[in-house]
Amino acid sequence: MPGCHKQVTTATIIAISAERFGCQLPSEEILEIFATDLDLNAQGLDVWLGARSAPGNASKEAASRGRQ
Repeated sequence: MPGCHKQVTTATIIAISAERFGCQLPSEEILEIFATDLDLNAQGLDVWLGARSAPGNASKEAASRGRQ
C-alpha cells in the first residue's frame, strides 16, 4: 500500500535486539533499563543539531565535511 509504513523507533530496535540476544525480560522492563541512556542520547542529538543549525556555523559545518 503506497505511503503506508511501520514506524520503527529506537525503543523497538532495543527490545527486538534484546530478545534476539536471548533476554527473557519483558519489553517494558528492558526499556526501563535503557530509559536513561535513550534520554541522554536524545538530549545529545538535540544539542548537536542545534549547534549545527545555529547562525554563523556554516563555516564550521563546511570544515567538518572536509575532514570526513
